[in-house]
Amino acid sequence: PRPSRQRIRQLKWLQYSGIGTVWALFVLSCLVGGWVGSIPWWSAVCLVALATLLLDRVTRAVMVQTGPVKVPVLMYHSVAPEFDLVPAPGLSVRPEVFSAHLQLFREEGYTTHTLSELRAHLTGEEQLHGKPLVITFDDGYLDNYLHAFPLLRRYNAKATIFVAADFVEDTRTLRKQPSADDQIHGAYLGWPEIREMVESGLVEIESHAATHDLLPRADRVVDFYRPGLRFPWLAWRLFPKEKPRWFLRRPDEIGYGRPIYESGSALEGPCFKPDREVEERLMARVREGGGKPFFRRIGWREELERVVEEYRFEHEGGTGRFETDEEWRERVREELVGSRVRLSRGIGRQVRFLAWPYDRFNEKIEAIAIGEAGYEATTSGIHQNEPGDDARGISRIPAGEAMLGRPWRRGDLWLLRANLALFRGNYLYYLPAFFANRIRDLVMRVSPPHDLPR
Repeated sequence: PRPSRQRIRQLKWLQYSGIGTVWALFVLSCLVGGWVGSIPWWSAVCLVALATLLLDRVTRAVMVQTGPVKVPVLMYHSVAPEFDLVPAPGLSVRPEVFSAHLQLFREEGYTTHTLSELRAHLTGEEQLHGKPLVITFDDGYLDNYLHAFPLLRRYNAKATIFVAADFVEDTRTLRKQPSADDQIHGAYLGWPEIREMVESGLVEIESHAATHDLLPRADRVVDFYRPGLRFPWLAWRLFPKEKPRWFLRRPDEIGYGRPIYESGSALEGPCFKPDREVEERLMARVREGGGKPFFRRIGWREELERVVEEYRFEHEGGTGRFETDEEWRERVREELVGSRVRLSRGIGRQVRFLAWPYDRFNEKIEAIAIGEAGYEATTSGIHQNEPGDDARGISRIPAGEAMLGRPWRRGDLWLLRANLALFRGNYLYYLPAFFANRIRDLVMRVSPPHDLPR
């Protein structure tokens, strides 16, 4: 029988108190009687460190063997030969790197499971033993089929792909090779690829909502669309029927000079609805200035900002209106229900789980997803995925390439191993993983992902 949480706390107390006692005795012996006998000080330090490690390993082994099984859930996005082929920079993993991850899981003794099996573990319907692991992918890129799926079959590994319903390609033929446009920009899964993966028994398809949009969240213009900027969500919003092929739209079709408002996840809260007229005025001003050459002028930004201020003055300070709370709730409900129904119909079974776009959620939309849209769980967990935790929330760990800020396979594999061990309760990895993650954040701040090698 598995021990209670109180028993686990007792084991942890034994572990930490034992380590503390060893070091306290060492310090006391140094203060009272000098270094221990004739042993050199560095030898004494090594012996104490070894005793600490052995004590930790013994108590850790007891805790891992007798404690609740914690299940890490990894979050990937794209698996592509080129380092970055997706709308947001830094989300791609090269196939050889993903293969190295799967090899690491095999060598470390991990067994892969689906989210359905994880939920049964959390609710107590079934028990996962050993070192279970769940692999997930977000967004539903075509390369999940072209590059990740063959590797999953090679290693007999299971995975879950969260698909945004609006981005599913309406294709009738199976694509074994990407087109030229797909290779340059990335593309999305179609129903033939989705069904083949589901029928293999290795892949589950779940919901990533439908629109995956970023919408204006405030009446504040932070920029203007111009040459050199890459805002895929502008194309998604303007051409919602063509989302899987958003990259085929020319920049001038999006409209140079279009205002870019402070934006956030479309589902997280009521959005701001800009007036069409202010957008038309701004784009007309850019066209009158010659289009692209307009942005080579000195003071072009101030000129466009004056257009916005003039419009505010004419319309008593506003450039649009905010959704009401009722409008927002209805929009969220329709999107979440619609995504689940469309995906369920496409794969021939019920979709049960939801991954929040951009990992942005709150209690209100969580209640809509679970209570009204029919999902059994979402990626809102902040625990360690063990029996007794709230089965409605699943906690995930980001995984990928350049986890230390730059592509470095050995370092990435070490950090992945450390994060998995830390998630399962091996806190020896806490400080190294903490500093490694801080280094990554610093590197990302100094040199953003779009500057990484392609």
